[in-house]
Amino acid sequence: NRYIELFLGDRSRPQSAFGNGYSHGGGGHVPLHAQPGAPHPGAQQPPQPMGAALRLRGMPYQATAEDVMAFFAGYAVIPNGIAVGQQHGVQPGQAIVHFASPEEAGRALAERNHQHMGSRYIELFPHH
Repeated sequence: NRYIELFLGDRSRPQSAFGNGYSHGGGGHVPLHAQPGAPHPGAQQPPQPMGAALRLRGMPYQATAEDVMAFFAGYAVIPNGIAVGQQHGVQPGQAIVHFASPEEAGRALAERNHQHMGSRYIELFPHH
């Protein structure tokens, strides 16, 4: 087994701690980006297209799928497209909502992020 040591870095040097893209551990110099098809460290990734689902965080723990439907009244949520609670594999206080299109999910994200459900404000994130 191996352990990993982590050190605070300098924000002015976003490259690897050694500045050259190589790991200096154990058996010599191994390129950090040696995986086939892996991007070079520090390379910008293309923006990912938004899917048709959003993840909600910050909901009251007792919130139901009906509460989520009310939160998204006026948006095209697909039938049975709401997962709330651990029985659906979702953490308490969170939900996954599937919309009819990525555009509808984007509209809901833009218009409903940081709005309130009861006394709690809800954070929305794209769900892939």
